[in-house]
Amino acid sequence: MNVNDHFNDYPIDYFKVEVTDFIETLGFETSELANSYLEREMTLKTKDILTLDADGYIRESLQQNLNLNEENTCVVNCAVGQGKTTSLLNIIKSHSEQEQDFFYVFAVPFVSLISQYQNDLINLGLSENQIFNYDKIGKEREEGGLDYLDGNRRFHLVTINTLLGNPGETAPLQAEAKHNYIKNLSRLLEIHHKKVIFIYDEIHDGIKNFSRIGEAHLWYFARSIKKNVILSATYNVQSIEVIKMLIKLTNNKLQILESERIICKPQSQLFLHFDRMYSSTNLSSISPIITRLVREGKKIDVLSYSKNLCKKILDNNPLRNVLREQGLEIRDCTSNLEANQVTTDEDISVNRYDNNFCNIGTNFKSGVSIEKENHAFIIILPPNSGGPYGALNGIFSDGVNSVIQAVARQRIPGEIHLFLRSPLWMDGDSIVGMSEQQKALLIHEMERVGRDPSTIETRNNIRVPRVKYIPFSEHISLVRQKWSTQIQRLLIPYSNNQNLELPDLDNYILTESEKILTLEQFLGKNISSFVTYCAFTNQFYNARLAGYDIPFSTTDTGIDDEELQQFFDEKLTQLGTDESWEHLPISEKYSLMRNLVLSAVSNNLTDYQKSAIKFRVIEFLLLKYDNRFDETVKPSLKYLNLQYNNGHGNSQMESKLNYYIGKVLNAIQISEGGDFKYFKPYKAVNIFEEEKEELWKFIQDIKAQNPAFNLNLMNFFRTATQDNIGKRFYEFIRDAGFQTEEYKPRVSGRQQICKKIIRSFLSTNL
Repeated sequence: MNVNDHFNDYPIDYFKVEVTDFIETLGFETSELANSYLEREMTLKTKDILTLDADGYIRESLQQNLNLNEENTCVVNCAVGQGKTTSLLNIIKSHSEQEQDFFYVFAVPFVSLISQYQNDLINLGLSENQIFNYDKIGKEREEGGLDYLDGNRRFHLVTINTLLGNPGETAPLQAEAKHNYIKNLSRLLEIHHKKVIFIYDEIHDGIKNFSRIGEAHLWYFARSIKKNVILSATYNVQSIEVIKMLIKLTNNKLQILESERIICKPQSQLFLHFDRMYSSTNLSSISPIITRLVREGKKIDVLSYSKNLCKKILDNNPLRNVLREQGLEIRDCTSNLEANQVTTDEDISVNRYDNNFCNIGTNFKSGVSIEKENHAFIIILPPNSGGPYGALNGIFSDGVNSVIQAVARQRIPGEIHLFLRSPLWMDGDSIVGMSEQQKALLIHEMERVGRDPSTIETRNNIRVPRVKYIPFSEHISLVRQKWSTQIQRLLIPYSNNQNLELPDLDNYILTESEKILTLEQFLGKNISSFVTYCAFTNQFYNARLAGYDIPFSTTDTGIDDEELQQFFDEKLTQLGTDESWEHLPISEKYSLMRNLVLSAVSNNLTDYQKSAIKFRVIEFLLLKYDNRFDETVKPSLKYLNLQYNNGHGNSQMESKLNYYIGKVLNAIQISEGGDFKYFKPYKAVNIFEEEKEELWKFIQDIKAQNPAFNLNLMNFFRTATQDNIGKRFYEFIRDAGFQTEEYKPRVSGRQQICKKIIRSFLSTNL
């Protein structure tokens, strides 16, 4: 039973657009005036729930609730895969046949979506001479450059940037041809008394394009606009400000149509691959899974955080040849848009996703429907997704909504394989609406697959906390709190100069909210933790966790555990026939047994499975030959004991090791009452600062003499530097040799975070 089987009835959390988000808090002299204002606003702004049919679609409910002849801005908030775009297109097609004086402008964030919309409209029965395509803007008249002035072309497909007058990052003004499109089309509509309906699809990917200058450009259509229809499955705080801009064009009238998030149709199988090896230069853990899926007859698409990683796959001849076995031509879907989200339009010439190809790329995390039978979708999250959120997250830099959108690309149930780093341990107190049993299970599983944040090194020795879950309903309050803090900090300078303008809340939300949310504990800042939480608690609408693996766990060897132990026993017996075996140091025992074992295992094992087997060899030998330490002591410390403090090691190395460990043990403090002992933080003792160079060289010598320490699972000072080796060694002995708990004494009026000793694992003074 998977962990998510315990969360079958746990509700899906999502960002809800509420009427109250658009009612300004104003000061009134009397309660009567306040009530009158509120009553008026509640008539202008409404919210209704879209119900799902038996197949999980909103088509009938949307048709009943969406009136295209009614002047307002309509926000459609429903899950990916509930048929919002198809349903809307059918409604618009029917409306256009009845109302000849209406034009329809579809505004999308990417050029690739324009082609998709044109195909959808033609499939509905429209002809090409009824459609104006953005591609024609700027072309000569004879090439269709002025086709938008043709009154028969009532369906316009453009980018959001075009409507907003955005010039791009390198130009001060929008291209004249695009500006003329806005100016001339709006004039045409006004002169001929036509009405226009704007449809903003996938608005989540276009939010960054909106600005006050962009808002002004929309007012070219002030006298002809009848309605805005806004579509998305992943709204956020910023979208509130975009909607506020748009409702001004429809006399502040707003209709919110929100669907139920109820799973009522088949879901894809979701597999999580917690992996520490993959990168743009290392495909050793990704390749075997892709190879297996292809050999199972799956059609493959790969969406990666990184253009470089995609190029690595495309240029990897063995893996490329495997992918060709699908029978589909491989398509490079990378573009010059590293983050797939910029303020300029997507390059028209870029390779776009095509269901007839095996697509490898970065530019189809949103707005694409993967409709392949027997399909396996590979999604590669950024390697640093287990740590602080930053700019290296590539196409997922927008935060967690970008992952939700990516997972939702697969429209026909299949398999989705997510590669991600291990999550951070979670703060259970931040979780609400969950039973104590569910909470305990979730925390246990997160800790089983995750990392203890207290072990993470930071530049300024800042303690990394456990991640927290911030419900979507709290996002806007969080941003407003940050704005309030900013205003408080500016009150003194404002009082000194009342000509200064305090920051506007709406503009602050539009420009700063994404940054705020991606820096807060859990949402966005730690994308791996968010994905793990969502998978474990069934938060993905179109996919359900079917399994997960931890490539570097001690059990992931590709061999049954009992069989592996029996296999080790046989090899040890074979090695033990040599009389010199018992007298060999652990380093030589390990090398001999490792070579013997690896020569006998299958060549089909992956690199990380072989690495896990090597580590199991170490564990096996330590269990057999170490009798001086508690079994819970970390293998690296037990190995040091056997190698250098058991009569078989280099006496000079043994003496140095005991010297350094002795300095750590001598730094142990006794409480004022003498009732317990504790470790101070390293910066309070600094016992190695005068000999960091010597300690660093000593550790490097040990690693050079002992190949076992190069294993990832040994984790023996893998990320240490000469600058931090003193702190790392101090904490290694403390954490490996003792069970501790947090202790916060006050020293000179300031609180210190110390480690109170609960139990010593050391049976000797090593």
